[in-house]
Amino acid sequence: DDCPDGPDGSLKCPYPTIRSAMDDLHKRIKNGQYGGYHLYIREGRYTEVLNKWHLNRDNHMDMSKVCPIVFEGYPNEKVILDGTVALNSNWQQASHQLDNGTSISIYKTVVDFDNISREIRTPISSIYQLFVNDRYMIPAMPMNFKNPTDNTTGNPKNREPGTVWAGIGKSPFNTVSDIEAGGDEDEDATIPDYGSYVPGDLANLDNNEEWSFNAATKTLYLYPSDNNTTPSSNVRVRVRDRFLYFAYSDNIEFKNIHFFAGSVRFFESSYLTIEDSRFSFSGEMGLHGNKVTFGSHTLVRNTIFEYINDSAIWSQNRTMFPTMENVLFRYNDWFKGSYLYGATNRNYRGARGDGTFKPGGSVWRYVTVENSSTAGIYPAIESLVEYGRF
Repeated sequence: DDCPDGPDGSLKCPYPTIRSAMDDLHKRIKNGQYGGYHLYIREGRYTEVLNKWHLNRDNHMDMSKVCPIVFEGYPNEKVILDGTVALNSNWQQASHQLDNGTSISIYKTVVDFDNISREIRTPISSIYQLFVNDRYMIPAMPMNFKNPTDNTTGNPKNREPGTVWAGIGKSPFNTVSDIEAGGDEDEDATIPDYGSYVPGDLANLDNNEEWSFNAATKTLYLYPSDNNTTPSSNVRVRVRDRFLYFAYSDNIEFKNIHFFAGSVRFFESSYLTIEDSRFSFSGEMGLHGNKVTFGSHTLVRNTIFEYINDSAIWSQNRTMFPTMENVLFRYNDWFKGSYLYGATNRNYRGARGDGTFKPGGSVWRYVTVENSSTAGIYPAIESLVEYGRF
C-alpha cells in the first residue's frame, strides 16, 4: 500500500532483489536515461543469478553515453551474493559400512529439489558444495585429510601430516597422472597417485566432515565432525556453478560485496572495477572459476580471494591494461602441480612481426599470495610488479 506504483529504489520503496533493480535500471537506460546509477544493496544473503548482456551499451549506441553503474553493499552492512541456499530437510541418522567391515554413524536426507527450485525460481538438480554452520565440508575423497579451511592445519612450509599440505596428489579433473601408484615423481617427494576418481563418491565417505550426494536417489550423506551438531537449518548447499555473467557492459563497479560459493565472468567489459570485496569458495573440483575475457582497463583493488580450489582464482585473458592492487590470495588450490594462479594473460592485440602487435601492460601492486599450492602470479607481458609478497 505504501508503494502503489511499485518499487523505485528509494528507502521507502526499495527493490526486493538485486535482479529487479538491475532490470529496471536497464529499462531506464534503454529509454535514454544515461545519467549514471549507484545501487546500494542492504544487508543480507542474495541467492540470485545476475546475468546481463548490454546492460548499459549496445552496438548502435553512442559510446560517449555509456553511463557508470555502481553496485555497492550499504556502508557498514554485510552483503553476500550467495551461491548457496538453506537446506531445510529431515535428516536421519544412519549406519554406513566401510570397506574394512566397520560401521560409522552418518546422517542422510532426501533433497527436495522442487522446493529449492521454487524458492530461487530456477530449476535445480544438483549439489556442488556443502556448508554446516558456514563451515566448508569436504566432498568424499579417496585420501583423508583435515579440513583445508582451518588455518591451524599447516601450510606449504609446515607440511603437517594428514593435511592437504602433506600432499593429496593431483586433481582428478585438471591433470593426468604421469606416475604409477606409489611411485616417485621426484627425488624429494612421494605422492600417492589415486588415478581417476569422482569427488563425493559414497564409497569414499569415511572421514569427519566429508559428504556425498547420490543424484539418482537425491540423497545427501554427511559424516559430521565431533564439534558439529546434528544437521538441521544450519546446513547450506551450493546449487549453482556461476552466479554472475556480464557481457558487453562498460564502466561497471562492484564494491563492498562478499561473493560466496559462486563464480563470476565478464566478457568484453571495459573499465570494470571490483573494490573492497571478497571472493570465497568461487570454484571447486570440476567447476568454473572467476574469469574476465577481452575488454580493457580493469581494476581489482582491496580484495581477497580465498578457498578457491582447482578453479581459476582470477583469470584475465586478452584484457588490455589490467590492474591488481592491494590484493590477497590465500588458501587456494590444494592439489600438487596447480597452475590456476591469479593471471592477466595475453594482454595484447595483433601479432608479432607484422606491425600490428600492441601490448596492454598490466600492473600488480601490493599483491600477496600465501598458503596456496599455486605457483604465484602470471602478470604477462610489459607488466609492472612491485611490493609483492609470495
